[in-house]
Amino acid sequence: MLLLDSIDLKHTPLDTLVIPVCSDRPIHTLRAVATLARRAAADPEFKAEVGDELVFHRPRGIRADRVVFLGLGKFEKLSAESLRRFAGQAVHRAIRRGRSRIWLATPASRRLGITSEETLSALLEGAALGNYRFDRFREEKKLKPLEAVGLLVSPAEASAFTDLPQRVETICAGTCLAREWVTMPANEKRPDDLARLMALAAGRITAPRHDLLLPGLSIRTTCGAVEQPGA
Repeated sequence: MLLLDSIDLKHTPLDTLVIPVCSDRPIHTLRAVATLARRAAADPEFKAEVGDELVFHRPRGIRADRVVFLGLGKFEKLSAESLRRFAGQAVHRAIRRGRSRIWLATPASRRLGITSEETLSALLEGAALGNYRFDRFREEKKLKPLEAVGLLVSPAEASAFTDLPQRVETICAGTCLAREWVTMPANEKRPDDLARLMALAAGRITAPRHDLLLPGLSIRTTCGAVEQPGA
């Protein structure tokens, strides 16, 4: 589940807060987050290069069990794709450490030079795609997806983009479904089987072994093969 909220860090208990940090420029304006980021930047062992990590346990001033800082590298190389990768990396690390929920601190869009929607969409997409696990054929499922990923945003952003998490989640669910179909072994996705899966995913059930019409896609099964539209 993806969330957007402007929670009060001083009074709301959190398990894990993840803060992205540039190596050469502050990118946060939320007071509590900016203060924590400055403390991290002052640590001589944390260079904030891409992939660098620093952890504070129960830092003063907020009610979080741990605050994780992840480096983004230099500001001039920062982009929406950098934020997408950061979110995916944060989720991957949380999954490996057995977390169930995390919050991501959102950088100030005006400091990044991109719109709020671009910033939030990139973070939500990275979190949703990073949380995908294809373990259908694993007997022991050691790694479990996170139950929820929240973005810590300003009150104005929380109000303006209430529908964005659900929209991104829906789009990413389709992407993950496509990944799953590609990963499935060939004997489980024969043309008729794959066509039925597509029909079910589209919310439509049609007569088996006949033409299947999906939104924007026409699949005809003939002699065990899939014909492209217009073929």
